[in-house]
Amino acid sequence: MTSFISNLDNLQKKYMIFSKKKLVQKLILAEEYITESNTMVTNYFGIIFRSKKEEQKTNELVVEPIQKMHV
Repeated sequence: MTSFISNLDNLQKKYMIFSKKKLVQKLILAEEYITESNTMVTNYFGIIFRSKKEEQKTNELVVEPIQKMHV
């Protein structure tokens, strides 16, 4: 916890020297980065979930007829 607080203190000192304009620019860049990252994560997990659903549908199409044949 102490390192977290000292890190916050260091960040505060670092950003206190910036002008409002520079802070706004950094904030906008940070928001763009977060939005980009969220999009990449959403796309990545969306692909995984779609793949799992497609796999499940394929399994249902293949397994159910085979099970019916053995009854």
